[in-house]
Amino acid sequence: MASLFWGVGTALQKYGMSSEFPKITLANVFRQIIPILKTLLVNWHWMLGLVCMAAGGLCFATALGLGDMALVQPLIGLTGVVAAFIGVTVLKEKIKGIEIAGIAGIVFGVALVGASGGERTFQMPSDTALMFFIALTVFLATGAFLLKKFHVSSEFTLAFAAGIILGLANLMGKLLAERAIIETELPFVLWSAPILVSILTDYPVYIVIVTNILGGILLQAAYSNGRAGVISPITTIMSFILPLLASMTIFGEKIKPTQAFGIVIILVGTAMLATKEEQKKPAS
Repeated sequence: MASLFWGVGTALQKYGMSSEFPKITLANVFRQIIPILKTLLVNWHWMLGLVCMAAGGLCFATALGLGDMALVQPLIGLTGVVAAFIGVTVLKEKIKGIEIAGIAGIVFGVALVGASGGERTFQMPSDTALMFFIALTVFLATGAFLLKKFHVSSEFTLAFAAGIILGLANLMGKLLAERAIIETELPFVLWSAPILVSILTDYPVYIVIVTNILGGILLQAAYSNGRAGVISPITTIMSFILPLLASMTIFGEKIKPTQAFGIVIILVGTAMLATKEEQKKPAS
């Protein structure tokens, strides 16, 4: 359900951005944030997309409270499939054979991961380990913008940085859910009053809010520079990195062979889905 909501929301926000905005650079996003937000808030396509993204976030948060990160996170690969489908059928974006193969790979990988089961094997990490992953996020997101020196497109750079930062948001969201379960000693239900109070008064919630806002800003800038069918897969695959590393290391989650194979196929399929031919520019 999260993948469906996020895929539809991605396409709607992309359409809203392309119908109202010229290409936006990172500098313009931060320098003109107020007029940009005013324009977006009166754009019903973008606002409907925001509602879909919020609904997907609630579904994802609930899933994180019920299962391991190594199970929940890979299933979000379907977001790119939904966004690509809408991009082709509604937004009239072109799609290549390799992208179709990527979609098939993601669907097959998701089936493998889903069939592997959903046992909870999460272990609470240390503060030192969490600080390491926060520092790693800052390093990778900053490094993404250095790729411009190697003539990497803004479309890729912005989507890459957005994915890394949103990956940290997902990681901290999982931590938040598990801390709420330990504190309340209740099953995780997002609309439960004790669970909700625990979440809203715990420090990871501030990291989740900040990283979602920052990642969202970068993602909106990416939409204005490229295709939804490309940006969504890049963001999705990069948002996998930190949560999957955390699940296998500091979270101590156990991954079955079929689950690991499915994750690899999803990552490969997402990379294929993000592939596109660049138009050749005339020689100067």
